[in-house]
This record gives sequence, structure tokens and C-alpha cells, in this order.
Amino acid sequence: MNDVQSSKVVKKSKDSSWWNDPERKRKRRVTKYKFYAAEGRFKYSIKKGLRWIKIKCIKIVSSF
Repeated sequence: MNDVQSSKVVKKSKDSSWWNDPERKRKRRVTKYKFYAAEGRFKYSIKKGLRWIKIKCIKIVSSF
């Protein structure tokens, strides 16, 4: 039985250990938060610009 268990030992590669590093995970999570915030600011800016165009067009049309 010990022979079977010892043959199943999986060797971890160094490549996978850096990906699961807690500090690396935290940095990825923070980056996602920052990206989400930037996406929100971008969408708000676009909506604000379209609202401004709409109001200007309404003012131009209503002035005639």
C-alpha cells in the first residue's frame, strides 16, 4: 500500500505556485476593483455626454 501512495506523489511546478501566491491573488483582486471603478467612471462620462447633447438639441429645437 505504501508503494502505491508514494508513486502518486505529484510534483508541484514552480509555475503554478506563483499564480496561487496570496499576495499575487490580492493584487489581482485589487486590479479587478480598480478596473471595475474605471469602467463605471467611463460609463458615467458617456451617459453625461449624451445627456448634454440631448439637452442642447432640445434647446435648439424648442427655440424655433
